[in-house]
Order: sequence, then C-alpha cells, then structure tokens
Amino acid sequence: MTVSSGPLALVVLMSEVRDARRSVRALRVGKVDPDLLLRARELLLLAMENYAAELVSRRLPIPPTLRDDLRLQRDIHSRREASPQVRYTHTKGD
Repeated sequence: MTVSSGPLALVVLMSEVRDARRSVRALRVGKVDPDLLLRARELLLLAMENYAAELVSRRLPIPPTLRDDLRLQRDIHSRREASPQVRYTHTKGD
C-alpha cells in the first residue's frame, strides 16, 4: 500500500504492521501451512520496513520493539533465502 506522507501516514503504516502481526500469529496456531506462514512473514517484514522508513524520514526514533522485531524478521528472511527450500514427502513404507 502506498501512503502519502500526511499526518495519518504513521497511523496507517502502524495499522498495517499490527494487521500483519495478527496474520502471522493466526497462521502459527493449529496446523501450520509453511507457504502461507512464509508469505505472511514477508508481508510483516515489508510492513515493518515501511513503518520504520517513515519514522526515519520524519527523524523519529524507531521503538526498540520494532527494531528488535525487524532484526528477527530480516534474519528469518535472509536465512530462508540463503538455504534452498527442502520439502520432505513421505510415502507408504517410509
């Protein structure tokens, strides 16, 4: 989503971060679909990056929780890209 730099931009961007966090949490409950969870994490990272960039552009500090979550999501994302995706399939008799 493209957001103008008006007064509501930070509110909208933070709302996107909250929504993305909720999606990731919801996908981690019960049977986990790895592909859906991966996509949700990518969207969360994008939302956090956009919010952090807007804070920086306004010369505002990045809250420690956001900073730490960004590090975590960046690490997850970079590790995922660095290692090839391995799928295990089980057949009868395995």
